[in-house]
Amino acid sequence: MDLAIGKHCSNSDCKQLDFLPFRCNKCELFYCQDHRFRHKCREEELTGNSPPKKKILDSDLKECFLSECNVKELFYSTCSQCSRNFCLRHRHPTDHNCESVQIKQNFQQAKSNEIKDLISEKLSSSTKIENSNKIKKPKKVNPAIELTRMKLHAMGDKGIPVESRVYFQVHLPLESNNKQIFKMFFHKDWTVGRTIDKICLLNKIENVNNKMNLEEKKISLYDTEKKLIIDTSKTWQDLISSNLITNTQQITLERDIAFASGT
Repeated sequence: MDLAIGKHCSNSDCKQLDFLPFRCNKCELFYCQDHRFRHKCREEELTGNSPPKKKILDSDLKECFLSECNVKELFYSTCSQCSRNFCLRHRHPTDHNCESVQIKQNFQQAKSNEIKDLISEKLSSSTKIENSNKIKKPKKVNPAIELTRMKLHAMGDKGIPVESRVYFQVHLPLESNNKQIFKMFFHKDWTVGRTIDKICLLNKIENVNNKMNLEEKKISLYDTEKKLIIDTSKTWQDLISSNLITNTQQITLERDIAFASGT
């Protein structure tokens, strides 16, 4: 009666039924205790007659995306959040401080704080009798929440490190017939002039700032609220440090002659 328990030894001279067989990780066949290390593929390995292993070249190795990691491996793991390649040690988002996860966590925390503040406000106001005719001032958006939202949806050069990004709400020139406010990010060390070139390039806006005798078509960036031109030679880091510009504020790209006429 065959109970189908155990395995027969794969050695042709043995074939013994073993209830606790060993599986060779090289030839993947099952053997008894006596032939676990005494069969053809193991003997070739011990005597040096086994086929030579393929030499691993440096070009075959993959580098971990994490700058602090110098590990090179044959295989890498792609992060499901940021789509970058990492070694096995840093494959999990928490192991390489995944920026996508961090941004989502910051947004969720900021949103949670906003809800808590709203509940507290409602509870405190419920104990007071308010004038129904009182005009309420528009609620100011929390800058931290606005920055977190912009980080999730802003457009820009993906090669700019997250810690070097500055965010703005950009109005395009009237000639573009596009009234949408674009959330964009730039490098903090870029000058305003370079930023103008980048915005014009992305939105296919004619830029003649570097051409002579075309002053009437010169285009600039303005502080939307203050209606003041922003110095093209300054970097965003300088402007923010001097409190002349704030992160996430609105800026307007417009031709000088159009802005001056208010059209």
